[in-house]
Amino acid sequence: RDNGIVYGVLPGTERPYRASGDEVHPWLIRLDLAGSSLETARPGIGEILGPLDVSRGTWSIPPQRVTLGIGLFRAQPIIQPQPSEFTIATMNLERFFDTEDDPRTSDVVLTTAAFQTRLTRTARAIREFLHSPDIIGVEEVENLATLRAVATAVGDYTAYLVEGHDPGGIDVGFLVKSRVQVVSVQQIGRTEEFTFGGRTELLWDRPPLILRARIGNSPPFTVMVNHFRSLLDADDPRVVAKRTGQARSLAQWIQQRHAPAEPLAVIGDFNSFPLGEPLSIVAGIIPRLLNLTDTLPADQNYTYIQNGVSQTLDHILINPPMQRWLTRYNVARLNADAPETLRNNAARAERTSDHDHPVAYFSLDPPALRPAAVTNAATYLSGAVAPHEIVSIFGSGFTAAMPVTFDGVRADVLYRSATQINALVPAEVLRNTTTNLAVGSWAVTLPVHFSAPGVFRPILNQDFSANSATRPAARGSVIMLWGTGAGLAGPITAMIGTAPGEITYSGGAPGFPAGVFQVNVRIPGDAPAGDAVPLRLTMQGRTTQRGLTIAIR
Repeated sequence: RDNGIVYGVLPGTERPYRASGDEVHPWLIRLDLAGSSLETARPGIGEILGPLDVSRGTWSIPPQRVTLGIGLFRAQPIIQPQPSEFTIATMNLERFFDTEDDPRTSDVVLTTAAFQTRLTRTARAIREFLHSPDIIGVEEVENLATLRAVATAVGDYTAYLVEGHDPGGIDVGFLVKSRVQVVSVQQIGRTEEFTFGGRTELLWDRPPLILRARIGNSPPFTVMVNHFRSLLDADDPRVVAKRTGQARSLAQWIQQRHAPAEPLAVIGDFNSFPLGEPLSIVAGIIPRLLNLTDTLPADQNYTYIQNGVSQTLDHILINPPMQRWLTRYNVARLNADAPETLRNNAARAERTSDHDHPVAYFSLDPPALRPAAVTNAATYLSGAVAPHEIVSIFGSGFTAAMPVTFDGVRADVLYRSATQINALVPAEVLRNTTTNLAVGSWAVTLPVHFSAPGVFRPILNQDFSANSATRPAARGSVIMLWGTGAGLAGPITAMIGTAPGEITYSGGAPGFPAGVFQVNVRIPGDAPAGDAVPLRLTMQGRTTQRGLTIAIR
């Protein structure tokens, strides 16, 4: 960084990651290298000598001697989309202001040269490193004229932005390529209010913007861009009420106004960790939304770094119809890891923002079978398969005559249509670390694990009601979960928040098809209360999907 502060961990220690906001990272070490001419470098492992101190929970060393392996930071472009794919990205452009003073806001007035430098660097980032996504949801742009200037600098884009009420003058908008047919653009929530402490205020400073579009002969699909209230003073009751209200507003719009059969992507800077609020509230209300953040490897699962701790604030959530188009997901590494000294370097695209930029790839003409279309039937997540797991295979042109086999062993088919097959993975897959899945003449190789657990929604309370914020479970009561992917018999543990739950039953689910397991868990007396308390089951070293929560009173 420009102030010479560098964060690191000891060899063999995982990079600190904030998933819910409550984590502590005692293994993080802060180094003050001011004056050491390392501001544009990325330190590697070396020898550090100096007094060890601790401040605000972080170890700190003002080094007397330091030997570091140095490598200059260079951004890497994401995967080039195939001609049959289209891409959707979200970009927080970090307070992109213009050259004029807006007396209604506390905007920053850029010089003409500084504005032109930002345009040039942002356009280069979009073209060279994001490969010009078809649809870009943008956050923190001052006005439509500024976004139009970005569109002109990149080329082949049209800008859409409707101003909101943000006191700093920043808004959300869209950049849309010419091959996308825009059906409509609509701002929602502009006049929506919330009440706290007897005072009524506007709920959204930056109201969501909704784009309905199609590409070629595709069915129409919807993209919603959001920028939730920031994490500043996030524990303040008024801020909690506002962020909670925004989450419920977004989820209610999806429930009440969006056609469930139409593909939907909800994107933007949610100012929320994957397991924190407000994202956990949205997931609790709309459980079938897949957060693509959860599909990334652990070492790539971040878009932002604060005080050395990586975290994901920018997300892309998609509903089941959109999931069937999904081919892959990347995050463009341009900014979060880059030193501040690159911010005004006109020759570089790095550090155009303090956020990295997620990009989702979709296919409008998918082949009959592809690896991304083989998912756990409970979670719709792809990955390793396990014996006795029910998998959903999405594609097109499936017929009743097509057998489903794993390494030549015929699988039981539980459901079949022209576009989806649900099949039971045979136990024989454990003979190897990979398995060859074949449907008719199509085949794909998948990794194999002892377990790949996923939990269906809803989770039931002891009285068989669906667990929710309005029907929470009581401490000491039993909740019931059904899932698939437990694998062969083995130990099962449950964690509710940070408290272990008591397993009162685990095994096959009575009355359900083979491959469905049931686990009953007693909520411990010291479990935390809340509308979205994290819950996870661990089976033979593998845990259930991220974002699984229950309400406890």
